[in-house]
Amino acid sequence: HGLNTATLTLLFKTVVLTKLMYVAPIWLCKRMNTFKSFFARAKLNIIGSQFHPPKHLAGVLIGIPPLELMLKIITIKFVLKALSQQDCLSSMIMQIEETPDHEFFPHIHATKLFLLWKLKRKDQASNSTNQLSIRSMLFVQLNPNSFYYDEKMMKLYQCEEWDILLKEEINGLVNEDPYNIEPLHTTQELGMLIETQKVIDFPLVLRSNSRYQSSTLMDFLHGRCLRFQNFVHSVLQYEKNSHAPICLECCNLPDSVYHKLFECQEYSAEVIALRNQLSYLQELEVNF
Repeated sequence: HGLNTATLTLLFKTVVLTKLMYVAPIWLCKRMNTFKSFFARAKLNIIGSQFHPPKHLAGVLIGIPPLELMLKIITIKFVLKALSQQDCLSSMIMQIEETPDHEFFPHIHATKLFLLWKLKRKDQASNSTNQLSIRSMLFVQLNPNSFYYDEKMMKLYQCEEWDILLKEEINGLVNEDPYNIEPLHTTQELGMLIETQKVIDFPLVLRSNSRYQSSTLMDFLHGRCLRFQNFVHSVLQYEKNSHAPICLECCNLPDSVYHKLFECQEYSAEVIALRNQLSYLQELEVNF
């Protein structure tokens, strides 16, 4: 019962994020720790998990980037719009560019990284941000398109930055298995599978799903649920002397999300709809 994950995600984006990110480049940096905690609790409630899944995975499941990345993108947009006007704000930005101690200097640096990325896509890149000067772009190139961006370009940049963050965090998802279950993929192979743009373009949870269906789907995606014995054994530390978390349904194989979806014959009746909905996971064979 209640609103499903897709509806809660939509409400969070339209009602909460629009207010939270209002003039965020000016005030949010100083209050980031407070709102990161709020952000984590909100994502946990949207997913409907009883136990905390990895925070970076939680954002991927509902298609909401980390708060720091969202702030970075909004900041870049703000600076680029200010530069495109070529008025007193442009002069102020050029002054900040030469003042590393200024509190808004990170904003200018983030914008230069975006401009460097944009130039690389056109094979016009400098080697570093030190060689890329906003002043030169304003007064030497005199190109009105230098600070142009569209939503498609910004979305692509955000997804690439998000992919980088996830690849840095992937080691936290692939831990040593206490039950000697051989992982299906190495950390490097898992990193190659990361592509957040697909999650944004094709949400994992549909608005037509019920709250129960979306919660069950989320359980299978993050794996932190009591229905999986590998989670029960490793996290809740039941039966510590057991060498493998045996599936309670078939009593044959070590239990996991992958086992429940693609191996367990006794559990097939309950997950047949999930098997169809998550058939692409069988191709990836990712250990959750």
